[in-house]
Amino acid sequence: MATIKDIAEKAGVSISSVSRVLRGDPTLSISKEKRKIILQVAEELSYEYKVKRLKTEPVLIINNQTEVGELENLHYFNIQRGIEKRAKEKSLNLFVFNNKDFEINNHLPRYVSGIIAIGKFQMDDVQILFNISDNIVFVDSCPAEGEFDAVIPNYYLATTQAINYMINKGHCHIGLIGQGSMDNINVSKIYQNIESSFYYYMYERNLLNESYIYLSEKSSKETGYFLMKKAIEEHGEHLPTAFFVSNDYIATGCIRALHEAEFAVPARVNVIGMNNLSVSNIVYPPLSTVHIFPEVMGETAVDLLLERLNGRRVTKTVQIATKIIKRESSL
Repeated sequence: MATIKDIAEKAGVSISSVSRVLRGDPTLSISKEKRKIILQVAEELSYEYKVKRLKTEPVLIINNQTEVGELENLHYFNIQRGIEKRAKEKSLNLFVFNNKDFEINNHLPRYVSGIIAIGKFQMDDVQILFNISDNIVFVDSCPAEGEFDAVIPNYYLATTQAINYMINKGHCHIGLIGQGSMDNINVSKIYQNIESSFYYYMYERNLLNESYIYLSEKSSKETGYFLMKKAIEEHGEHLPTAFFVSNDYIATGCIRALHEAEFAVPARVNVIGMNNLSVSNIVYPPLSTVHIFPEVMGETAVDLLLERLNGRRVTKTVQIATKIIKRESSL
């Protein structure tokens, strides 16, 4: 039977590196190439993962980091931290797999009591997970509503909190800078994404102006900078007096573009972001934002899985409430 030492010798790395890669340790600093070699050697040697040697079958945590940006990585990390905290309280064994460098169906353990899946998943991937265990909880997505448990932020609440705050400050020309495309905006998605929530709530309030909506498939500071510059070029002095932005990183780029164009924040344009990341405190002016409690999402996912393991068969989708954090960018 192959051992970690055997893998280390064949892969030309330390025993510690092999152990941490096989555990899916997200703090390990190692190149993609070395990580791939270690996993390939483990497969070649038919290494029996630790999870198969545990007296109780563990819970698989799969953190889907494939093709996500800086924001999502940090967001997913905080969700995972909440999962690990609650799992420790409940004495659960965890096997963490960070799906960043490999396809989801490679190197996954096959003996688990349940799965907590963080992030966005295609239906083909969902089927692969289902083949491993039918006790699955998705976090931050709901790929098959009614079929699996899920924990998601209440995006509609987050959006209405931000919009109502702006309206109460006297704003009636409110723009959105977000992710995706207009084709993805649908009334059925008002609880699943900011863009749909914004569109339909503004429509209900008779405040919707589609020319104030700017979207991009990308999520970065540069995205915010580019979209806000475009809004300034198109509207000039008629630029909306307030913008809701779908995440804090994008919002920092928006503020930079406003500064360069000499639109004072918040005197001329108010900006509210989303996620309450650390960057929201260091940008100037400090960014108002909506906090979505990712660690609570992780804790709740563990609670839902334990209910499943204890026999519950009725599917649950739990929406976590949000809270607006008021800072100088929207005063």
